[in-house]
Amino acid sequence: MSFSSKQKFAEFYRISFEESQEGLWLAVLDEPLSVALPMDQQQEHLFRHAYLAECNKAFAAMYGYSAPAELVGARFPQLLILSDPENLKAVRTFLASGYEIKHAQTHELARNGEEKYFLNDVRGIVEEDFLVRFWGKQKDITSDRLRAHNNLTPQQATILKLTIEGKSLKEISHVLGVSLKSVDTIRARLKRKLGASNIPHLAARAVQLGLFDLGDKL
Repeated sequence: MSFSSKQKFAEFYRISFEESQEGLWLAVLDEPLSVALPMDQQQEHLFRHAYLAECNKAFAAMYGYSAPAELVGARFPQLLILSDPENLKAVRTFLASGYEIKHAQTHELARNGEEKYFLNDVRGIVEEDFLVRFWGKQKDITSDRLRAHNNLTPQQATILKLTIEGKSLKEISHVLGVSLKSVDTIRARLKRKLGASNIPHLAARAVQLGLFDLGDKL
């Protein structure tokens, strides 16, 4: 029995997909998404109708599953932490950029409730002005993020803690005896390090990651 080039490619693809160390997945929409819909409706449609149709072993393992079949069929609201504004921002960027996004960070939940962070590349397939499916690959960056979080300098940790407690820029400057500009610069660095978009999000992220507790006092 001889294989055609198409059969050989399909076999090569299947082996590569299954054995890749990257998390590879395919999502399908049970109702295709019209690209003409307003952004808010597209987002709602995506969450309601997209489901995980296929994934490899590496992807399943990132969520604590032993086999892909255990995760297939999941809807994205089951995985994404929708209370995290960065997740919604990533989804909207995907929709607004023509259904393609690279190096997008997502904050998700694994099988045991553990919080995970992934770096994602996603590409959608549009047919006759409808998004019908999208492919993705992801890398688990949880340990890298947590290591960075745990490497805060004493000054960064103090400024972050005071920020969580609701202290203003001026109040923090007074407590530490440093200039307003220095405090502002350090908080900007902290936002980049923790992936926060603003000061309230910075405080929420720090608490969320267990860096500090809101009840702690200096």
